[in-house]
Amino acid sequence: MLIFYFFAAIVLWLGVLSLRGGLRFASYVRSDLTRPLPDYNPFVSVIAPCRGLESGLKENIAALFHQDYPEYEIILVTGRSDDPALDLIEQIKDREAPSARVVIAGDAIDRGQKVHNLTVATSSLDPRSEALVFVDTDARPSANWLRSLVAPLADANLGAATGYRWFIPVRDGFASELRSVWNASIASATVLM
Repeated sequence: MLIFYFFAAIVLWLGVLSLRGGLRFASYVRSDLTRPLPDYNPFVSVIAPCRGLESGLKENIAALFHQDYPEYEIILVTGRSDDPALDLIEQIKDREAPSARVVIAGDAIDRGQKVHNLTVATSSLDPRSEALVFVDTDARPSANWLRSLVAPLADANLGAATGYRWFIPVRDGFASELRSVWNASIASATVLM
């Protein structure tokens, strides 16, 4: 029975530490969201590698075209000209911003396909581009995502900025909720304070 109480005390202590970390993380996020962003809006190139028709692809790509950002280009890149995502991408591109480009990278030979796609896409940047932004097409960025991501680069001491993907429950159900909670616990444990 003593062993049970010993392990129960450890579990309770870990629960308290986890709760404290979650509260500190929530405080950090609240303060960071209320901090004004620097007025830094250089021309940027948003590169989105695509492959296949994944769930939510139409909405995710459309969100890239609706960024609250003054001037940017979107380059959608895929490895093959017969990728099933291309028809959908062309429809969205023609409706939202005909100036957005689709790049067919071809098959990768000596590296992974995604790395190959990104590398080929970077060779076709607009010369005005001062920053590269990479986003996967399974992400649905909010309208202020691009501005929030690029703004920290106003600090000349920073060379890169990154974000974190959040799994938000899309339907009621234990699995969707569990993925969201698990994801949040990982994110809160990785923040440096």
